[in-house]
Formats: sequence, structure tokens, C-alpha cells
Amino acid sequence: MRKWDEMVGKVNGGHALGMVGITALMLILLTTSASAATTVTLYQPSSSDITENSVRLTWSQSGDLLFSKYEVYKRIYGIGNWIWVADITSKSTTSYTVTGLLSGTYYEFKISDVDWFGYADSNIIGVTTKSNSKPNTPILSNPSDGANVGTLTPTFTWSAFSDPDPGNMQSTYNIRIWEAPGPNSAGTIMVLDKEYSGSASSVTPSSSDYIYGGLVNGKWYHWHVRVKDNNGAWSDWAADTTSTYMDFKVVLNS
Repeated sequence: MRKWDEMVGKVNGGHALGMVGITALMLILLTTSASAATTVTLYQPSSSDITENSVRLTWSQSGDLLFSKYEVYKRIYGIGNWIWVADITSKSTTSYTVTGLLSGTYYEFKISDVDWFGYADSNIIGVTTKSNSKPNTPILSNPSDGANVGTLTPTFTWSAFSDPDPGNMQSTYNIRIWEAPGPNSAGTIMVLDKEYSGSASSVTPSSSDYIYGGLVNGKWYHWHVRVKDNNGAWSDWAADTTSTYMDFKVVLNS
């Protein structure tokens, strides 16, 4: 109180301050006891904080008494202006995961500490998102090579999804069936080329899935499958050469 009274006396010649004077004095005190904005330190993420499409950012807590929010910004290195990502209004929250990034891409990030009067930018850090490897090629199992199939709507099965990148999951699978003149022969007519969503490793195509009305009794066919992960990478086609074709023949009982 003594310091406050001394300041009041200096500002107002020893006389009592009105509300306008008190308000002005309080603003002076606030702006002289805290800078317009403080600079936070943005830390370099560890490898575990970086995925194919996200980066977890961490930074030091603001020391600004007039703190309003943190603003998170990103940009692809050398391309365009800074892009706002998010506002964080809790002063004690000093981390944020930026998602929706491109794999294998070099990004720059910064944090703006915003207060009542302005803002201050942090240091800029650069991070390369991890490259997304393609899933492992599935292994076909049924119909087996050279099998006679006694139905026009067989079920096709293959190995469960696997991927070199931890955490990746299957999002889509694609099956193709070709009519062929015989076993281990190049296909002449594609009768099915269908993408299905989901993580299944088997499918029984319906008659409406086929391009030309379905399979035909007495015909040879070979089939292929590929799978796509949740980051958009396709595997190689399984059994996609004449030496690895999975051929089957439709043989219906008369």
C-alpha cells in the first residue's frame, strides 16, 4: 500500500485519483510489469513424436502475465506463407499434435505467444515426416493354384494385412480376376476389378461386382489381390506374373 500511495501522490500531485486516473495507472503498472508478449521455446520433436502424417510439438510455458493464447503455425519448407493450425487458450498446455501432414515432407513450425497487446513468435523448427512404406504383398490362399471350383461365386482368401510401418492398418483391398486360355497363361479378359473398404482378408464377390455377369463353367481364371494402408500406400499385386499366377477352373457338377 505504501508504494501504491507513493505512486498515486506522484501521478496526481498528492490528491486522490478519480476512476479514470486509477484505471490509467493500473494499465501503466500492468504494461510495465509484463512485456507485450514473451517468446516461448519450441523444442525439436523426438522420433517417437513423428509419424507419416503427424508431428507432436512441445514448447516452454509462457511467462506473460497478460497471456491470451498460443497460436500454432506450419508451412511446407520453401512453399507459401505460414498456415494457422490451432489456438490454445490454456497457458499450461504446452503441447499439440499437428495432423493431416504429407508423408516424407519437410515442414516448419512455430508458436506465437499472444497477449492483450500483441504477440511474439517462437523459434522455428524443421521436421521431416516419416515416409510411408507400402504394405507387404499379401499371400493368396484360396482358391489354390490349379484348383477346380464348383461354384460361380467362390470366396477368395489371402493372408492378414501386414506393414513395415508400426501402427498402419488396412483401409482398402482390391481384387482382380482375369479369364485365361489355360493355367499359367496371361489373362485375356478382365472379369472383375473391384475395390472394397475395410480390413478383411477374404471376399465373396456378388454377381453384380463382376464386369461381364460373372464366372462361366469350364473356364480358367487367375486372380490377384493388393491392399492399401490407412496412409494411402498400396502393396504390390500378389501373384501377378505367369510364374506365380493363382489359377483356378470353374467345374460345376452336371
